[in-house]
Amino acid sequence: MLLSYYTLKRWISEVGPRITGARIVEVFSQTRDVLHVGLVDTRRRSCCLEISAEARWAHIALREDLRRRSRNTVDLLPGARSQRLTAVDLLESDRIVRMALSGGGALWIELFGSAQVYLTDERSIVVGAFKEEKTVLGSVFAPSEETFSGGCDSFAAVAEDVQTLVLRLSQGRLHFNKILALELHHRLLAAAERPDLRRAFEVCTELLRDLQHDAPRIYLVRGEPKVFSVVRLRHLEERSGGEGSVQQESFGSVNEAILRYLGSKHGFEHKRRMHAELVRAVKQRIRKLTRLAVELDREKQQAEGFDRYETWRIC
Repeated sequence: MLLSYYTLKRWISEVGPRITGARIVEVFSQTRDVLHVGLVDTRRRSCCLEISAEARWAHIALREDLRRRSRNTVDLLPGARSQRLTAVDLLESDRIVRMALSGGGALWIELFGSAQVYLTDERSIVVGAFKEEKTVLGSVFAPSEETFSGGCDSFAAVAEDVQTLVLRLSQGRLHFNKILALELHHRLLAAAERPDLRRAFEVCTELLRDLQHDAPRIYLVRGEPKVFSVVRLRHLEERSGGEGSVQQESFGSVNEAILRYLGSKHGFEHKRRMHAELVRAVKQRIRKLTRLAVELDREKQQAEGFDRYETWRIC
């Protein structure tokens, strides 16, 4: 849920005031799928906006201590440098972050599908992009401005019954995803035996409120960080206990929780790769020793046969 609409909304409400007014000092990339925007805020503190389009690690976060490497880096989006961020917001229609610039243009950060960053001028014409820049230069960036009213009628427009509603929510309607749809369904079943759309609206209103105020957290299964969430997931917590125990770690900051989740996930994956490499090396060593043992046994049998032959000749 790193790129859930509600995660991004919470992240912007937390980080937005910090970086609004900040000056862009550099835009660069040190790896193929990660863009960094170096900033100096109004208090002259340095920080770096990190936007990742990595297949398994896509995210947006603010880092305080990132240092640019001296080699293998490339400058990007030169038109954004020296400009200030005058506003930071999330479109209601989709997971698109708009960072308005002092020159009249904007940085647009698409955080769905293959994450992308566009730089537009005051006429919304694309003048730079993080990926595949040549294919989008000169085009007009015009995202949808569709909004969600949030009322019970919105639920009736999505589906005519609760089961269909949960299914469509899991497919991305109303900014939900599979985990949030599952959590809604769990809360519905806990609230009533046969919930209707009216009850679904009430439970969803409660869930949306929790999405705005709950402490962000990481759920770990057998020590592995599995799920990042900005809301308490009761359906996961009920799986606690026994061999498949689920633990959780809560945080006071969404940005801190994102960075901790990424660090824990990378660390766990590194340990997994090291373990797999160790197992592979041990298996390879066992195969070599097995072949050596077979060869030694064959040589021993040959030596014993030669001894018997010599004994026969002497006799």
